[in-house]
Amino acid sequence: MKETDKTLKLFRCAFFCLILFLSNFNAQNSNSTVKLFFEKQKKGMYKNCINELKKDKDYLYAKKEKSTSITNALEGSCSVNVQRFDLFSESSVKLIDSVASKDNSDFIIINRALRSLSNAQPSLTILKFKGQDKYYTIHKYYVYNDNNKDYIVSDGELVEYKPKNNFDLLENYVYKNLLTDKISKFPSKKLKYYKQMIQYFIIARISGKLIIKKIYFADDYGY
Repeated sequence: MKETDKTLKLFRCAFFCLILFLSNFNAQNSNSTVKLFFEKQKKGMYKNCINELKKDKDYLYAKKEKSTSITNALEGSCSVNVQRFDLFSESSVKLIDSVASKDNSDFIIINRALRSLSNAQPSLTILKFKGQDKYYTIHKYYVYNDNNKDYIVSDGELVEYKPKNNFDLLENYVYKNLLTDKISKFPSKKLKYYKQMIQYFIIARISGKLIIKKIYFADDYGY
């Protein structure tokens, strides 16, 4: 009898360790997938920005005159513009590690840039579990640091931001594949109806499977 009890305890311990290992492995695997996705998006946007610069008259003139300060500044603006993807990646991984890893329910995470006067756009990342009303939000923005004469990233909360209406549409799209005229994989088809279609990067876990999508969404909130 004692041997049987000992065997059961060892089995339970081994089973618990296996579940813990698989949970950590899945979280790490999800994080790697998320990081690779945003790194690819970052490289693609930077390449497109540089290609557009090569058509710009001011850039071409500065190149011709060998004005490295101007060309470096213009190329630097491309680097600043793609920093949003670092924020998306960091915030998404943080929510997966701190929130999603503790609950096996389906969820969606949305990432989008917010309006800004500078090229370094603030980011908004929100996680919501399926069938729940709570929103887990990370808002990152750049603050000028007088000591280092550079911009640093800070966390913050968006006051009075109520994403429920948007999430109803996004959840229907992700979970039920229901499209509306406010959601598109390509912006051009919908621009005649809305002034601006905003890029949304969606990370979803559906029945244990991780899905990542880029869409264009007509956000009425005005951020």
